[in-house]
Amino acid sequence: MFRGAGVVSAAGLATGSLVHVVAAAYGLSVIFQVSATAYTLLKVAGAAYLIWLGIGYLRRGPSTFRESALVEALNPKTALFFLALLPQFVEVAAGPVVPQVLLLGLIVTLTAIPCDLLIAFASGSLAKVLLRRPIYGRIQDWVAGSLLIALGVWVAVSRRAA
Repeated sequence: MFRGAGVVSAAGLATGSLVHVVAAAYGLSVIFQVSATAYTLLKVAGAAYLIWLGIGYLRRGPSTFRESALVEALNPKTALFFLALLPQFVEVAAGPVVPQVLLLGLIVTLTAIPCDLLIAFASGSLAKVLLRRPIYGRIQDWVAGSLLIALGVWVAVSRRAA
């Protein structure tokens, strides 16, 4: 049960990552680099979503595929990561840029999946041990919710690096 939720979350993160890959391939991520307003809007949306997820943890429990995908898709730092990383490896002489960026982004995303799955399986095993007593599950939800809320507030108030 817990490992399955972790696998679903890993798939959601990969899906959200691919949103940024496509955006970078078509030059949409540049908007976040050059427009302070666009970056701020994405940052505020991401921060609000993290806070909303944190409140959800405090009220009901863990995230799903949709939530994981949205967390990753609304992450401005992921957008900037792909914008900064992928173009460095594009060879204009090798042909169209978009397929190259899409392939490179897919490689980055696929190589992150094993790490996410390792975390899912390890935490799934640990969850089985911890959740033998209901209080541990409640503590886990409280800690996760509080951390997500704190992270959302931190994202909201953080300044963009020059």
